[in-house]
Amino acid sequence: NRLSHFPTRAVEALRELSGLDLRGNCIQQLPTGSICIEGEGRSSNGMAKVRLEKLDLGENLIDTLPDNGDSLFNGSVHIRDLHLDYNRIHTIPDSALRGTYVTRLHLASNGLTTIEERAFHSLSSTLVYLDLNHNKLKHVPHALTHLKRLRFLHLAANQIKELQRDDLANFGHHLQVLSLNENQLEQFPWVALDNCTNLVELNLAHNHVENLTSAMFHDWAFDLEVLNLKGNHLVQLPARLFRFAPKLRELNLSFN
Repeated sequence: NRLSHFPTRAVEALRELSGLDLRGNCIQQLPTGSICIEGEGRSSNGMAKVRLEKLDLGENLIDTLPDNGDSLFNGSVHIRDLHLDYNRIHTIPDSALRGTYVTRLHLASNGLTTIEERAFHSLSSTLVYLDLNHNKLKHVPHALTHLKRLRFLHLAANQIKELQRDDLANFGHHLQVLSLNENQLEQFPWVALDNCTNLVELNLAHNHVENLTSAMFHDWAFDLEVLNLKGNHLVQLPARLFRFAPKLRELNLSFN
């Protein structure tokens, strides 16, 4: 459709609303004011208790998120599954998502270059799924160090050249799926994977990895089931390379 503004007043009239799909409209800005559901009891701070299972704002024209201490809906709406993919958002400010209690966050295909230090601080104990695919990130954002329960991290098609030892440290033992395909990694990121002992799927396709050794899998790969190394620069594999990954069942080495 062609909605140019978030329909705040229409939403306020829907007391039982649990999902809202506004995908593919022309919305440019998101509200910072509180949503007040008609007839709904107020909490101690005067805000309505609004809980959405899903809010889909993908494929709009959103270019900025609330900043300067403001936050989305002033923290009056809890959103389990928030879609902001395929917009024009280049920066995630520190306060933008405060009070939203998001569990699954979709930010793919925005041209993101900056995620401020405390952008995910308020989601530290709620966020389990984060999609940052197809952006312009040059490194794993330091903002991720605030996350404690993240299980699914998608960073495909960015401009990441390496992973630092502490990039996944705070949530690594929860991480199950990590996607880093279509980046610029020159080395297998085994140092950063040290504490990712529950990792089941690792996608490193279409990078520039040249060498592998069995020691790179020693501390973390016991539960690894899927490994994608398609389209790298591998020319040989050492004997018993995957002896520390006994559950590996799917291995892609095409186009090396």
